[in-house]
Amino acid sequence: MTDLLGTPLPEAIDRIRNENDWIYLSSMRKKKPIPFSQKFPNVVPLALCLLERMLAFEPKDHPTAEEALSDPYFKNLAKVEREPSAQSVRWIIQISSQSGIMMGLAQGKSLGKQ
Repeated sequence: MTDLLGTPLPEAIDRIRNENDWIYLSSMRKKKPIPFSQKFPNVVPLALCLLERMLAFEPKDHPTAEEALSDPYFKNLAKVEREPSAQSVRWIIQISSQSGIMMGLAQGKSLGKQ
């Protein structure tokens, strides 16, 4: 991934929670990104733009499914207004040595033992 995207910015590396991943990326030699058009010369430019967004190093920069479907690449293929949409759901997992693993939705529902 870094061979194509280049070395992540220091701010992006600092947001990594896994210590081993953080050490690996922090100590990595600096790599320059390769333009997608150079790596994939026979691919339609609109597809490359979408691919670049989808492969961004930081998940916060990835398009949602709805945003991806509204991308100009899909202009004649998808009609966003006809696509189903749902609120995102965030799970909370609590691990306790006494009571086991508890899971629940972050939207205020109580946690149940699993």
